Amino acid sequence: MPHYKTIICPFYQFCSKQKGQWKSSITCENIRDNMGFELKNAIKFESSQEMDEYMEMYCANQDYQDCEYCKVILRKYEGKK
Repeated sequence: MPHYKTIICPFYQFCSKQKGQWKSSITCENIRDNMGFELKNAIKFESSQEMDEYMEMYCANQDYQDCEYCKVILRKYEGKK
């Protein structure tokens, strides 16, 4: 998690920042329950800078629901209220 922001998105779980291509990623709540195995949703980035920009735009922003992954996860909860 970036040290400069608080994550607002309730579906964020953790991020991994490493050097090298396709090694920085954000892991969110699964898009569906009971997917089998130990599957996790991960958004992968070419660079840690791209990941930071994405997190700034969505994960740490009041507009987190504009994230396409968030929209899909929210559908899982429709009708469960």
